[in-house]
Amino acid sequence: MIHYIKHKSIDRVKWDALIDKALNRNYYVYSWYLDLICKEWDALVEDDYISVMPVTKGRKFFLNYVYQPMFAQQLGVFSINKITQALVESFLKIILEKFNYIELNLNYENAFSFEGFSQREMINYEVNLNDLYSEIRMKFKLDTRWQIKKALKNNLHIEKNKDVLTTINMFKENKGHIYTNIKQKNYDTLQKLMESLILMNKAEVWYVKDQAEKVMAGAFFLIFKDRIIFLFSGRTEEGRNKKAMYFLCNSIIEEYSGQNIIFDFDGSNDPGVGNFYKSFGSEEKKYLRIKKNTLPFFIKWLKK
Repeated sequence: MIHYIKHKSIDRVKWDALIDKALNRNYYVYSWYLDLICKEWDALVEDDYISVMPVTKGRKFFLNYVYQPMFAQQLGVFSINKITQALVESFLKIILEKFNYIELNLNYENAFSFEGFSQREMINYEVNLNDLYSEIRMKFKLDTRWQIKKALKNNLHIEKNKDVLTTINMFKENKGHIYTNIKQKNYDTLQKLMESLILMNKAEVWYVKDQAEKVMAGAFFLIFKDRIIFLFSGRTEEGRNKKAMYFLCNSIIEEYSGQNIIFDFDGSNDPGVGNFYKSFGSEEKKYLRIKKNTLPFFIKWLKK
């Protein structure tokens, strides 16, 4: 039986133990991670934590809704057993009984067709780092290898430190006008998230600098067990001209190559960004974004 459990009553030890053993485990669903990106979240739990689903909820116009929080690519149902369509539908049915508006990303193992929901296929990109760097590099597109050579001629180098704000500010200054959906509160959440994960030794900040120690680009990497997630990045215009982002991605692939680790680009449906990720020989992985709106007509009009 599936139970709806309020935030304060979630058994976090059992929750995180389940995520550790889940066949479709991911970083974003650990209780400590959800706490950092959500003001409040509840849980759906099957029996004694056999399968779970986080309910990331918000409130607006006196109505509760379920939303996809930033900095968590995939949520949905997680289980120690094989996940079936019937199981996912059982979880979604309970959410539909409690919320009139749902917009949520499911995970790879929840990729079924759900009647009554609008669905959009989302794309992630992953590189398996099992092989030697020389073998992985052979899968890079020719143009990417050429861009990396150009970057090397610019005498760039990597520096790892704990400075979070420089990367965020680079992004805001160079891309903030494009990604207007990212508000200051989201940047504040990202700063808190990264600073907390660094203290937990679960994340790193990498910077690309030139010979004069000028910052060209920076990125946040979540590093946990068998996965490195490229969570967020920023660069300057000079960094774009000096191919700093090619240098950065190539550097982390080279450092972790030959290990049982997946380099996760954290995906994008933007064709330009997607082509950049694909150019490193990454494989496409599909997951679903589902949406259901049963709000009263006048509330739908207000929301628009």
